[in-house]
Amino acid sequence: MVDVLCMGVVMLDVVAQYLEDWPDRGGLALVDKVILQPGGVGLNVAVAVAKLGGVPVKLVGCIGNDEAGAFLLRFLDNLGMVKDGVKIDSDLPTGIILVHVHPDGERSMVASLGANVSLAGEDGQIPEMKKGDIFHISGVLGLPQFNGEPLARITSKAFKAGARVSVDTTFDPRGRWFESVAPALRYINIFQCNSLESLHLTGKDDPVSAAQMIAKQGPDIVVIKGGSEGCRVYHNGECQHIPGYRVEQVDTTGAGDAFTGGFLHGLARGLSIRDAACLANAVGACSVTATGAMSGLPTMEKAQEIMEGCADGVSLDCSKGQAS
Repeated sequence: MVDVLCMGVVMLDVVAQYLEDWPDRGGLALVDKVILQPGGVGLNVAVAVAKLGGVPVKLVGCIGNDEAGAFLLRFLDNLGMVKDGVKIDSDLPTGIILVHVHPDGERSMVASLGANVSLAGEDGQIPEMKKGDIFHISGVLGLPQFNGEPLARITSKAFKAGARVSVDTTFDPRGRWFESVAPALRYINIFQCNSLESLHLTGKDDPVSAAQMIAKQGPDIVVIKGGSEGCRVYHNGECQHIPGYRVEQVDTTGAGDAFTGGFLHGLARGLSIRDAACLANAVGACSVTATGAMSGLPTMEKAQEIMEGCADGVSLDCSKGQAS
């Protein structure tokens, strides 16, 4: 059976509803609720894969030796996820991200990475991989210690072990973009980013041209995520647009991570690239129907309902890796 190993940021999300007017300096504003949830791009992807069921998931990340870290460990235990790759750093706190949700479901965020800065993928932290496993690194541009040659070293080790190597980028706060991933591209099988990130990475505002440019550097599959518009998948010289699913949008936090989890789950179960992208769109769509990055993550049955409910819906038989 194919395992999915997810490596990346692990955080505690503090999610608050929209404030039309921020309080003045020294002032106070009240909201109806604030939600504490596990989060971070690495954990979000891992949980999205796990909730769909049927695929073993392992998490690689770093947390602090504090109450927030203990909260996250309890969550992993309840989920039954393998956490041998989760390192506890006694010197740094668990990462925390403050999420402000706007009325249209879009969000603004302020983050403290905390212990995530000590995530380096050193020997012993990453579980052993076998041929055919999927090794995914989330948000590589958000972790400076992964940029450039360090990313190449980590991905080359997994690539040479026979794993399928996947990365997604996130927004680069330092503005280095392509130079941060270029040394590793020859070791990456699956490259994922959203349309804005693809523009910054390549300088091309056409997603197809951007995908072609990235693919020329090595990746076999390039996925450009387009939110509610679906995604574009470039493979074997062809680019397919896979339309998204229309749902009532509540909160877009973690939608891209949910998509990635759905795509990796589909590939791990042997689906075609197109069918894996259909599943990814459905998982991403489900994720925006509730507040927080994980509240809306679907089971396979729920994802199937989304897919079958649209005009050109597809029914996935994941036990056989086929669509009907």
